[in-house]
Amino acid sequence: MGIYAMDFALKFNHSIFSTPYPPKPSPKCRFLTARCSLPLSSDGAATGLAERPWKVADARLVLEDGSIWRAKSFGASGTRVGEVVFNTSLTGYQEILTDPSYAGQFVLMTNPHIGNTGVNFDDDESRQCFLAGLVIRSLSITTSNWRCVETLGDYLAERNVMGIYDVDTRAITRRLRQDGSLIGVLSTEQSRSD
Repeated sequence: MGIYAMDFALKFNHSIFSTPYPPKPSPKCRFLTARCSLPLSSDGAATGLAERPWKVADARLVLEDGSIWRAKSFGASGTRVGEVVFNTSLTGYQEILTDPSYAGQFVLMTNPHIGNTGVNFDDDESRQCFLAGLVIRSLSITTSNWRCVETLGDYLAERNVMGIYDVDTRAITRRLRQDGSLIGVLSTEQSRSD
């Protein structure tokens, strides 16, 4: 967009706003070429670059039907195996995390926005997290509850529970409704192949 703006400004005179539309080009046209290059190391990788300001997909959920879902991770890292089930609650993700009936399962939340109220110690159902992983669509990066004592990501990391986000939870829920609960593998290890 910036190139077009410079080109437009250089091709036409500065009194463009006083001329009728379309503006008449100036007989003196200038052309500008901008080239961008990065210094490369001996192996061909760019040097001197900062990390990306956004997180890239670094996790995979693989279901027993062979489908692979790429996502971004939060909480703990590693590789886990568990039964994938879904929950349609609109609120109460902290109660779900500490519910003993979800022991060893990956719980997929159908509500797309999770984590916006953070975590507080009054809403725990029990003293520990029982589920093996949490699958959500959108992870809130800020919290807005006056009772919040920590973020959802920090809470899961302290309790060694894996979480993934930025995955199509509607499609996975549809698959679970048709086929029933499926065994899944959740992994953040890049050395493991799909």
